[in-house]
This record gives sequence, C-alpha cells and structure tokens, in this order.
Amino acid sequence: MDAREAVEQMLSERGFYSPMELLLATNQLGHEDYWAWRRGALISLDEALAGSTAEIKALLEEAEAWAQGLALDAEAMVHQGWEQNAGAELRASRHSSLNALLGRRFRRNREQGQLDIFLDGADTIAANALRDALCTRDPLRAREELERLISLHPGHEAQEQAAALIAALEMPNPEGAAQSFEQLDRLEQKWLPAASHLLGDRSRDFLAPLWIGIGKALAAVSFDPLRPTRHASWAYQQCPNWGNLKRSVLAEQGYA
Repeated sequence: MDAREAVEQMLSERGFYSPMELLLATNQLGHEDYWAWRRGALISLDEALAGSTAEIKALLEEAEAWAQGLALDAEAMVHQGWEQNAGAELRASRHSSLNALLGRRFRRNREQGQLDIFLDGADTIAANALRDALCTRDPLRAREELERLISLHPGHEAQEQAAALIAALEMPNPEGAAQSFEQLDRLEQKWLPAASHLLGDRSRDFLAPLWIGIGKALAAVSFDPLRPTRHASWAYQQCPNWGNLKRSVLAEQGYA
C-alpha cells in the first residue's frame, strides 16, 4: 500500500487521515510497541519504527502532500498516555520534524466531534473531559467527569453508555473460557457500540486492551468451526494484533 492508497482508504473508512494510523496500517509500527508507548514504557517511538527516520519521514511527507492536495483540513493532535501514564503528554519522536508530522491529522471537514449531541457551554466542556478520561483509560477521572456532566445535565442520553465504558475499564481480565465468552458477549453487544458512539475514531484504542485480554484467556481454547468467534484469533484480529493472531492460528492442528 503506497501513501496515496493509504490516505484514500483511511478517508473512505474513517473520514480522516492520520500519520500515526498510517504507520500502524503499513506495519512500520507494531501495535504492541504503540500500546507500550501509550502506557509510558517507551519514551518515544523512534526505536520501534521498522524503517529509518529518513524513510518514515519520506512516507509521511508524501502522504501529507497528497492530503493537502485533496484540500483536507489539518488539525493538531496531542498524544496522551493511558492507564498508569494517563494525563501525560507524549512525544512521538525525538526528531522535531518527524514529531511534527505525527502531531497532526487531516479531515475533509473539521469534525465537531463524536460528542456533538451534547449541549453548548459547560455541558460541552464536561462531555469532552469525560471523553478524554475514557480515552486515557482512567476510570476514576472518567467517573468524576461523568458525575459532573450529570450534575449539569441530569438524565443525559450518554450517561448509560459512559457508565458501561467505565465498567469495562474497571473489570479485570477474564480467566478461562467461561469468563472469556461472557466478556466477549458484553464487549460485542454493549461496550463496542458505546465506544463507537462516544469515542468515534478513538474507540479502537479504547477497546484494544479488552480484546487482548480476551485473546490471552482463550489461548487454551481450540478452534470450533461452528463458533469461529470463540477463539483467540478472532479477538486478536479485532485489535488488530497480528503477531498473536498468527501464533494462535499456527497453534491449531490442521490450521491450514
């Protein structure tokens, strides 16, 4: 996939182009390294990138030139840490030019945000703070922000969805098949729709650790053709986590 194809595909599927997503889509950056960076285990992504700094810059500059040629709107991005690293502002690269390339994304029309259902003023501020707390996977702050939003707008329609996502953050990883199947149903039926609605294009990063936890718990469960989604490979495919997906498939006798 070249830069032009990547930009067009991202616009078609998500409505925006993100240099960070391009690196993930082209395997220039592995998802596990990306998550480690979000959690504070990596100071920057420089050592995790598959190509040299010059090669990565050339790829992103080509993609950005194509995005600008499409008259897309550029917007700055602030990368924030997750979980124990929540609240930290992350630096993508030690190289200022590469860091700048990874610090913006492009849209056809500047989006008002997935939370444009919220009212103006204080409600909007509270709603965006809630969204940020969820995206940084900080359940304590998310609960505080949800309570603040409810105090401003009792019975708000997003209350149930936000509460579901906070519960997802607070739930421990499943152990064994029974817990995995139960959590998988909850993820697909409740958490995924809620995340898609409230978090929009950031929902994948919110859901990825949940998929990985299910995948790990399903490691000993054999593939059943009648229930193909009840296997670790399915969970890893949703992240996507290609390394674990491949290992879980190859572990099956007669996998071909």
